[in-house]
Amino acid sequence: MKRTSRASALLLSLTINSLSINSMACTVAGGPGFMPDNDMRISQFSTEGVSDISESQFKDILKRVGDFYSPIVKKKGGNLNIFGDWKSATVNAYAVRSGTTWIVNIYGGLARHPQMTEDGVMLVVCHELGHHLGGAPKKARSMGNLSRWASNEGEADYWGSMKCLRRILQTEDNVTYMTSRLVNPTAKAKCDATYRDDQERALCARIANASESLAKVLSQADDKVAFETPDASVVKKTFDEHPKAQCRLDTYFQANLCTRNVLDEVSDSDPAKGVCTVADKFEQGIRPLCWYKPAKNEL
Repeated sequence: MKRTSRASALLLSLTINSLSINSMACTVAGGPGFMPDNDMRISQFSTEGVSDISESQFKDILKRVGDFYSPIVKKKGGNLNIFGDWKSATVNAYAVRSGTTWIVNIYGGLARHPQMTEDGVMLVVCHELGHHLGGAPKKARSMGNLSRWASNEGEADYWGSMKCLRRILQTEDNVTYMTSRLVNPTAKAKCDATYRDDQERALCARIANASESLAKVLSQADDKVAFETPDASVVKKTFDEHPKAQCRLDTYFQANLCTRNVLDEVSDSDPAKGVCTVADKFEQGIRPLCWYKPAKNEL
């Protein structure tokens, strides 16, 4: 498979945890990638129109996420490996499984996208981890794998913002971090109205900025995204593939506004567990209807 060959090539790149080449046999990919398949290429030698992220920052982000989530994955019976190929011009990232090895691949071209930020890269890695850990709803099939291990794209976005990025950043001094950074006024107002503690408000604003960064990466030149213009579409059934960029921004931000305990576990079979639902009296933080069709027990 195409994803398998890419994953195998990455064995020569940055390795967060050791993985033998032989264990890559029979690899099954979780989907088409963080972004839909694209022809974008951003070389490591590009000097204009690229982000400010350096190779060392890129590696530090991957190590940080890997160090945090490796023990969590271990308890679930998996071995986490995060691979970063800084030299690659590919603008994408992928989740892959090979037996008990849970893999995240991310390419330097994506980190160099001009709209990308350091927190944006971390949210991308969290999205890919979300395919492994995000729970239901699952993809109808994971590239031929009948076990349906991969959470669908919208759920990977939702879990990545609600659980992963929040858990990793919540111990930082986010008030100081956000002091010199601008935040969209609409997003800031929502964060301030949702959270009472200054640190929580600052964390919400920080996640909002990361979300906006990724929405701009995902959007096309004629596809403007904004906190002020949520996607009003309503799906008739849950959509497994990539929602539109605006819908994905809505998903990141609603997840950011979910005040459920970040340590509440999600479920591989029950999409209502561990998240914000109408049935549990939450008025926000709920999965957007532009990709998600809630079950009766969620209403």
